[in-house]
Amino acid sequence: MSTVDFFVRFNEYLKRRFPLWQFLPLSAALAFTANLVGSKMLPTHPINFSFFAASFLGLVLFFFHLRVFDEFKDYDHDLKNYPERPVPSGLIKLDELRFVGIIAIFAEILISMFSGVNTVIIYFICLGYSMLMYKEFFIRQWLRSKFTLYIILHEVLVFPLMFFLFSFQVKSFSLLLSPTLIFLSVYLGLGLFLMEVARKIRPHELEVSSKDTYTANYGIIGATVLLLTIALLMFVSQLIIINNLGKLSLIVGIGDLLLFLILLLFSILFMHDPLKTSSKKLFISSGLFMLFSNIFLSVSLLFF
Repeated sequence: MSTVDFFVRFNEYLKRRFPLWQFLPLSAALAFTANLVGSKMLPTHPINFSFFAASFLGLVLFFFHLRVFDEFKDYDHDLKNYPERPVPSGLIKLDELRFVGIIAIFAEILISMFSGVNTVIIYFICLGYSMLMYKEFFIRQWLRSKFTLYIILHEVLVFPLMFFLFSFQVKSFSLLLSPTLIFLSVYLGLGLFLMEVARKIRPHELEVSSKDTYTANYGIIGATVLLLTIALLMFVSQLIIINNLGKLSLIVGIGDLLLFLILLLFSILFMHDPLKTSSKKLFISSGLFMLFSNIFLSVSLLFF
């Protein structure tokens, strides 16, 4: 097969399994917030946009290699429950994804080396944990029967990954372990968890027998309440970060409240009428909440 053919198929794969219109703004928001807070902690070191660009690219590549790992570990599951997906349907082969995934990991290592030894150390912690996730902690069958534990163990990766972002701007390990950055890691991690939950909230007719969604395990109301709880915790974490690094702004407070009310509205609409269209709107409103919450935090730190 020609190189052109591969890139056409790979582009279709990205559209369906790793949509750049979602992951690029998500990664940019996380990287910018992490670098901005780092610069606020070091007033003599304004935000370094080369570090921002490196952390942004490193995060995108890391998210991508996690997607590739998932394609391998979920192959049998997808073949049975989601045969229309790119790998089970034959659109792209696992060997092709393995090659691209290895390139992504090598690029991540080079990007980490650009920042320094602390970033390299934290990166390899993240990489090692992602490999444990790929192997499903060597307890695959047992762990897959414990949905909540499975989710918790996978979400743990968020914390070292956020410190990977911080390390581009903050070079000192003592500063990296400061309460402000710990709260920020919680805040950014909650944002990723919010999107993970929103992505796996589905109406009854779209559930599959494997019950691998939050709605299948916690019900329509339970999954939606979980989503709203995460959003509320994000708001509280954001206030703590702003209070530690600057001053609270009425504009930001009103903006956050409006974001939460919009998310609450679409949550109620989904619980009242759990259809494919209402679940999609809930996902979009969750993404907007996460994105604009980061923007409001950045605006507060930059201008207030």
